[in-house]
Amino acid sequence: MKKKIIFALLAISLGLLAPLLLAEIVLRFLPVYSGMKLMPLNDTNPILRFTPNQKITWSKGWNFELVNQLRINNDGFVNDQDYEARYDSPLFAVVGDSYIEAAMIPYAETVQGRLAAAVDGRGRVYSFGKSGQPLTAYLIWAEHARKAYWADALMISVVGNDFDESLNKYKTTYAGHYYVEGPGGELELKRFDYHPSLLRSLGRQSALIRYLDWNCHIEGVLHRFTHRREKFVGNVSAKKGEQVLADSKRAVDAFFRDLPAKTGLPPEKIIFTVDGMRPHLYDAQTLKQAEGSFFDVLRQYFIEQARRRGHEVIDLQPLFVGEFNKSRQRFEYPNDAHWNSAGHAVVAAAVRQSRTFQSLFKPAADGKK
Repeated sequence: MKKKIIFALLAISLGLLAPLLLAEIVLRFLPVYSGMKLMPLNDTNPILRFTPNQKITWSKGWNFELVNQLRINNDGFVNDQDYEARYDSPLFAVVGDSYIEAAMIPYAETVQGRLAAAVDGRGRVYSFGKSGQPLTAYLIWAEHARKAYWADALMISVVGNDFDESLNKYKTTYAGHYYVEGPGGELELKRFDYHPSLLRSLGRQSALIRYLDWNCHIEGVLHRFTHRREKFVGNVSAKKGEQVLADSKRAVDAFFRDLPAKTGLPPEKIIFTVDGMRPHLYDAQTLKQAEGSFFDVLRQYFIEQARRRGHEVIDLQPLFVGEFNKSRQRFEYPNDAHWNSAGHAVVAAAVRQSRTFQSLFKPAADGKK
């Protein structure tokens, strides 16, 4: 009797394990997202970045609708270049979140790739970015670009989730640098460390687990079934409470307070690009409906504060609208809200024509744009 039970349990176990093993083997031959290994964030490494010198397969969707090959360089950022600390070559640093990490697009088609090609032989363009990071992270990377590589000027990309997510009270589960309430009531930067877990490290070894977690986003599917659907503008919730709005403006004020000390650069050497309200900007009626949304209010507040302090600001919304009216081509992917190649091209062209960029690099002799 015991033998029958044991054999029955073994048969059931094999029946369950065999399909999983087969799936694991098959997925290892497909472009499953390979994962971008983060370095520990601590006193030894106080800057959030990836483990240097990785080659990454990035993909999205259960059917791999987007696939890209990435390189993590010697400094732990997604960039085809290795970074050098040089005094004889001007450096323009590009800072941002997933829009600058740009994992879904070949490097040559990114903002930083296009700008680097444009100044080849006349200077350098390095990028510093990671998905999911807000304004507070930009301060740290801007400081790193200045101290480690003597950046002469900065471009900082600002998008919809940069404001409230700069406060740890609204983003409590992520490592990095965030604002917290100080003893005197002022917002202060605080580092929240990251230590890779053994479970996560083991899970990364399985193609099946990576496929279910990243490509299929099982957690996101379950969330959609258990939560009501929200309206979004600029890839963030269209409406947020008055307290969130007020706190987000405080985060913007704190960011501009800390920016001069972190960068050591005057305002005219720091340019901001501010994303438009995509996808609402493709139609006048939907754009009108997006007015007064969280992103609309915060993007206008950020632009106003930046210009008041003497920074050059590129508002991408009218540029995207104008280009779309000519080409009828959208600036994001059908199933991914990040800029596609056309979006990066618009941003890069605008930055090249900016005072901040041209003050560092004289226009190319061939007159190319």
